Amino acid sequence: MKTYKILIVEDDETIASSVEKQLTCWGYETKCVQDFSKVLDTFLAFSPELVLLDISLPFFDGFYWCREIRNLSKVPILFLSSAADNMNIVMAMNLGADDFVAKPFDFSVLTAKIQAILRRTYDFSTESNLIACGDAILNLRDASFSYQGTRLELTKNDFRILQTLMEHSGKTISRDELMTALWENDSYVDENTLTVNIARLRRKLEDIGLENFIITKKEEEWKETIDYYTLWAHQIKTPIAAMRLLLQSDDASGIPETKELAAELFSIEQYVEMALQFLRLGSSSTDYRFVSCELDDILRGVIRKFAPVFIRKKISLQYEPVCRQITTDEKWLSFVFEQILSNALKYTKKGFIRIYMDEDQENTLVIEDSGIGINPEDLPRIFEKGYTGFNGRLDKRASGIGLYLCKRILTNLSFGISITSTPGEGTKAFLDFSQYHLTAD
Repeated sequence: MKTYKILIVEDDETIASSVEKQLTCWGYETKCVQDFSKVLDTFLAFSPELVLLDISLPFFDGFYWCREIRNLSKVPILFLSSAADNMNIVMAMNLGADDFVAKPFDFSVLTAKIQAILRRTYDFSTESNLIACGDAILNLRDASFSYQGTRLELTKNDFRILQTLMEHSGKTISRDELMTALWENDSYVDENTLTVNIARLRRKLEDIGLENFIITKKEEEWKETIDYYTLWAHQIKTPIAAMRLLLQSDDASGIPETKELAAELFSIEQYVEMALQFLRLGSSSTDYRFVSCELDDILRGVIRKFAPVFIRKKISLQYEPVCRQITTDEKWLSFVFEQILSNALKYTKKGFIRIYMDEDQENTLVIEDSGIGINPEDLPRIFEKGYTGFNGRLDKRASGIGLYLCKRILTNLSFGISITSTPGEGTKAFLDFSQYHLTAD
């Protein structure tokens, strides 16, 4: 005989204890809610076949929790309340309650109503059941799916795929197993059909905020690879920092090559940071923290970082304070400035680098150099991943990643970038912030 589970949502401990004792004697499995701010969490964890619900509760009333439960499940709900006026009874029934018992009540009447509800609900229909993965909930009874209050319409195949995957959460399910799950429901699919179904389902999940809810084996392997190289890059930063300290010590001050070694070490730091940013950019967990920033503060921080390079190469800096505020992610925008300034310094043998706001294009920052410039045939491809162009081939150390990352990051930040150049005269990088209204100080 099936043992039904009953959730008791009652803040009067005396009543809750009495009801629990009575129902236990009748062979029911019961649970009383302890934290009334997390009724839904308790409901999901316990997965009851019936809910006894009071109206007057701490934090949120019974009507609120009735609505929340109804958004996820058709489990029967029986209200127990002393507020048994017609308005409350009508309200409860309209919200999806199955019955209403007024306090004080006779336990025999309560037990009879509970038995009747359970008999009607489960003797003639399939039992209600929920599968939860975090905040994602699949209702096996009505084939519905919800995430953080948003309900998603599922096709039959969507439901079968989700049921199979969620029942084996954390495990790898083969394509054959998924196709078998669909085959058993009289819906023949081949591998191509399965691929299409999963791709469509993943797009639906992404639309409600569930990215990477379904991960393929290849994606999992790629994630492990990314994690490994991220750790590797971070480990490299430790000896780099140690070498930096050694080069700054008194013992190294008398070594003629110290400046050259420091310059090479700075280049290594830039390449490691570029690798880290490349890995982070491809990560699904990339976090952006948008706050109001002073654009000058970001620029000055980047300039201070490259000050030794300016001094060593005897390049003059013409910096015109922009006096603007911007809402952005400071870390990622700083990286963009670093890459552009690094390129400008790399390909400028003498002369200047100038940073200023464009007079003709509103809210556009310009980073200009008097370097060797970029050939016209290379300009259309400078933002392609891995493209180094003529200058990169001359340098022999160009990665072809820097400007590609700048373009992707700025796109994610909803900014634009364009570059103009004249061989032998120099290059201008235009950073377009026009979709945001920059506030002048």
